[in-house]
Amino acid sequence: MLKRQIGNISSQIYQLEKDSTGNRQSLIKAKNELFECRKSYEKLIDTLEKTYPDYYDLKYNTSIISFQQAQALLGAMDAHLLEYFAGDQQLFVIHLSKTGFEYRMTPLPSGFEKYTSGFIQLLKNTQLANEEGNSKALFKQFCSQSYQLHQWLIAGISLPEGQPVIFIPDGVLNLLPFGVLINSLPGDISEVDYAGLSYLLKRHPISYENAFTLYLQKRKKTKTTAVRLAAFAPSYPSNNDKMRASASVFSSLKHTEQEARTIARLFHGVTFLRQTATADQFKKAAPEYNILHLALHAFTDDEDPTYSGLIFSENTTDTGSNTLHAYELSNMSLNADLVVLSACNTGGGKLAKGEGVMSLARAFRHANCPNIVMSLWQADDEATGKIMADFYRELKNGLRKDVALQQAKLNYLATNRKCFPYYWSEFVLLGGSDPISRPSSGLWLKWVMGLLVLTGVLWWLKIRFF
Repeated sequence: MLKRQIGNISSQIYQLEKDSTGNRQSLIKAKNELFECRKSYEKLIDTLEKTYPDYYDLKYNTSIISFQQAQALLGAMDAHLLEYFAGDQQLFVIHLSKTGFEYRMTPLPSGFEKYTSGFIQLLKNTQLANEEGNSKALFKQFCSQSYQLHQWLIAGISLPEGQPVIFIPDGVLNLLPFGVLINSLPGDISEVDYAGLSYLLKRHPISYENAFTLYLQKRKKTKTTAVRLAAFAPSYPSNNDKMRASASVFSSLKHTEQEARTIARLFHGVTFLRQTATADQFKKAAPEYNILHLALHAFTDDEDPTYSGLIFSENTTDTGSNTLHAYELSNMSLNADLVVLSACNTGGGKLAKGEGVMSLARAFRHANCPNIVMSLWQADDEATGKIMADFYRELKNGLRKDVALQQAKLNYLATNRKCFPYYWSEFVLLGGSDPISRPSSGLWLKWVMGLLVLTGVLWWLKIRFF
């Protein structure tokens, strides 16, 4: 609002100064109003910096890290950074790794944005996904488009197999799951075999970021602490229109309750199911946990992304809304190192020039959550449950977040018949890829040794005095 006012007043002053017959008093008044607005804006930014430092860092902090800092971090992870920018006529790609820096500028292919958007629409088409097993034409189309995008975006860049890749996309690329791109066409294009394709996912763990400075800032905030997990799985009436933003008209999700129970059991966490999974309960409980899993419906508002929301169970105890909007999330102060949005379209939303996607995942970033697993389109309930269960099992085994998500998707491809990318590629990791924080083995060893010493002392006292 203040920025809009500043812009309007600046435009007014410009017109008044151009008009030689203009009222001098009006010009002075406008300049005074501009001064007051700028003062208010600076005061607001100062308040945000002091009261909401994480939101300030994400939205307003323009400091950048040095080339040496970036390279040192990538070297420690043995990772590669790929950042894209699509200009009017050129596609710019920055490739940074521990071994060096590469800058590429190539002519932007004709119709690039339309071509990429068309491929994304192909991936997220529910009807095509349900019919894909019988369509050789669809398989041929997918392979052709996936391979072409790989040639435009990845080919020629040296990425040793197995090393993590961090993508910083631009524009429509924010909505593309890079893991579905293939580097070679199948020998027999007439045989439908989505699981057997040469996906980028099979060669690299993949994560995403809005900017590398944010990646470093959020990574530094990770703390070593015991895992405390909360899983939310609301209930919805069945046989309703899932496009409207109310729990009373969202379709039921058959597998989310079991998904929440399975995940909570792995980490001895807690579940908020059915009528206990309300928006009010989330607001009260969420700050107490460092892993939040939300298996629910969500919706995006492209006109005003701040009104996008997560849909919880209807609140039967008071008049509170069942919808938690993005603007409410942004104003929360959470302590979660990892948030998993096992919901529809949590990574989609309005594309803002220079900002990326104004999504629900971005709102969790504002709420101090550095690592987020989000979805790029409407998720399949059954497939999601399988992938999420495997993702948490791999996390429990000590794998990094990006590797755990990679392995969960590969497990799905290896063991399921429905392998069209719609079913498994929509979930992506925004943020750092460290393993989830767990108590050090040294601390547990000290507790065990202390208990043994205490037991020995008590035994000696019993023998000596009794």
